[in-house]
Amino acid sequence: MAFCARTHGPLHAAYPCRSIRGHALFAAGCLCGFALAALRLVGRHLEGAKILEPEVENWRTKLYRRIMTPLIRSPRNRILFFIGVAILLVASMALVPWDWCA
Repeated sequence: MAFCARTHGPLHAAYPCRSIRGHALFAAGCLCGFALAALRLVGRHLEGAKILEPEVENWRTKLYRRIMTPLIRSPRNRILFFIGVAILLVASMALVPWDWCA
């Protein structure tokens, strides 16, 4: 089990497993469970219902549309955004050997 100097204790002490494979399976199970629960909740509320757009857009909606519209419409922007997220993921994994964990 990994040890982090900042927390002064084992990482993920609440997980009921002791191996990396066990951690991965536990995390995958949690993600699948949350996804299924979300689908059940959303499915109940969206059956036969229309999603209404707000009549007046506030600044958050305008900002969201300004950022997301180019990402949705342009394949180049989608790929660049994905590459940026992948770089951040690899960088965060690279910091683990130096115990840079929160």
